[in-house]
Amino acid sequence: MVEGSGLGLAICKGLVSLMGGNLTLESDEGAGSVFTAGINQRIAAGSEPLAVFRFTSTVSLLVFNTDPSCLASIRQMAGYARVRADFCSDPADFARKLEGEPFAWTHVILEYRTGYEAALKAAPRLTGTRWLALLAMTDFISQGKDPAIDFIFQPLVIPAFARFIQGEHVDFTMSLPLVSSLGVSSLSFRTSGMSVLVVDDSAVNRKVAEGFLESLDIHADEADSGRTAIALAEQRRYDLVLLDHMMPGMDGPETALLLRAIPGYRDVPIVALTANAGASHAELYRQAGMNDCLLKPIEFNAFVACLKKWLPPSHVEGDWIPGLDRESGISFTGSLQNLEMILKVFSRSGPKMLEQLEEGRRSGSLAELRAAVHALISSGANIGGVTLSAKARELERAVLAGATAEIDELYPVVRDELEKIVAGVARHTEALVASGGKK
Repeated sequence: MVEGSGLGLAICKGLVSLMGGNLTLESDEGAGSVFTAGINQRIAAGSEPLAVFRFTSTVSLLVFNTDPSCLASIRQMAGYARVRADFCSDPADFARKLEGEPFAWTHVILEYRTGYEAALKAAPRLTGTRWLALLAMTDFISQGKDPAIDFIFQPLVIPAFARFIQGEHVDFTMSLPLVSSLGVSSLSFRTSGMSVLVVDDSAVNRKVAEGFLESLDIHADEADSGRTAIALAEQRRYDLVLLDHMMPGMDGPETALLLRAIPGYRDVPIVALTANAGASHAELYRQAGMNDCLLKPIEFNAFVACLKKWLPPSHVEGDWIPGLDRESGISFTGSLQNLEMILKVFSRSGPKMLEQLEEGRRSGSLAELRAAVHALISSGANIGGVTLSAKARELERAVLAGATAEIDELYPVVRDELEKIVAGVARHTEALVASGGKK
């Protein structure tokens, strides 16, 4: 066991005291400690509420998560919203509930790691149900995502919860811990054909870095020690090495010196992953032949900025599909490969969505029109249809309000945008098939 000096706790206590609060401790030797900070805050005049719950239909919620604290948090939010909610923490119980008939819930919130496969199986059958998968930091999507299921990073906070149960689209770009770092500006950097070696004795740290890299279409291999890293580097040349500083046996600087001795590694960028900041450590890394450093915990924008310094970006030739933003689509699907897969699905479902939209308008039924428009909000966003999604959201609000003039103004805009995208996706998909997937 490694004991600290207590300096961090003293600093925290001081900060809490300066804000007029208090810090308490509950400790059980051998089991752990709980530190609780209490701070009195006033609500500023004119402040807007974090969430307002308004429902146009009855909502019933099913929540599955293996973490008791997560269940408790969502239980409290469901209480604020005054919606009926059922909770379960066993994956088998969750699967049984999804298979049961009749299905009693309009909304489902699930833990991605243990519940996603069951949700994928049930979603095509339960077409009227809204789904939200909760991602842990190490669950970064790299294998694509089903358009029927929204994704968001934990912790789930009440504004996102309110949007979800009121039928709005929720996505991981608005969620913590990456709320400031998964915007299109960061994800606009992509590179192709690159491979990176991630070296860290912590499996969590390796998976975080690997998830970031995969989201940028960069191949990643991992090593849990300096010796394993040397063995992998002797077998292939990586374009960049992310190297932990403090590792048992052989630390980062020692590993860097040995890497430089391997043929082909004289000019390969080596970036230190470290919690140690300061000039002395920077000099240590420089002397070991390391080019740069990233501070832990790794923040996505800093990660991308570092990659931009050491890896060449890919250049996409030709125009993308009219009406679609390529980088926005990639940000939702996780990679260009995943986006292409979703576009193939849309090439089959898009014409049907256009038909349902037109039928909803012709029918004169606001409920039918609203259902057709609502489907475009998430479907459009998932493939990068930024304008389509935004205009469909405006049209849905007009339909819900019964605002005839706004409906008349917005409907042709949405219809024309959808028709343009359907035609563009069809041409793109046909060209991709004709080229053998090498467009």
